[in-house]
Amino acid sequence: MIYAATAPSICLGLMQRYGAFNWDAWTNESFVKDDETKRLTYCGYLKFLSLDLADTYPIGLGRTKSAFKRGIEVIAKSMLKRGEVFVRAVKDRGAEGQGLNNILSQEWMPFHFDGMFKTQKHTRDDGSKYLVPNPPRFQYFAAVTPSPKNTGYTLWASSKLLLDLLPADKSLGYLQSLT
Repeated sequence: MIYAATAPSICLGLMQRYGAFNWDAWTNESFVKDDETKRLTYCGYLKFLSLDLADTYPIGLGRTKSAFKRGIEVIAKSMLKRGEVFVRAVKDRGAEGQGLNNILSQEWMPFHFDGMFKTQKHTRDDGSKYLVPNPPRFQYFAAVTPSPKNTGYTLWASSKLLLDLLPADKSLGYLQSLT
């Protein structure tokens, strides 16, 4: 119930802050004619709404087929407008290095690599800096049970079993050199 009470005001706030003020001036053809993604999304909304609302707003006495279609177009246009507003609200406007991942934090996360948390700064010829992923060559993860045999060298074991489960050709000294 709390969501139902607060969602409209949050939506309205986002619409006012991130909405395009000239949206209503666009005609049905012009707001999608130059953007294929918008056009396909709009057409998808039209098809979905015509099927979804057919039982709720049946065509018959008091509602013609053209009136139903016009109503669907209005709803689809408002859905497209809201979608664009939400895209503007959440769009990543972070630094160049944050394009490596969808997570905006620059904090390191233990036992985690996805291209963002372990990086090195490199310098371009013009002096500007950029981040490059620095993947670990060895990782140790703690878990209740070990990985199945012959699946790779990522070890899933409690720390007291690490040395017991090392492959014979990988010494502790070798693994230390990789971290």
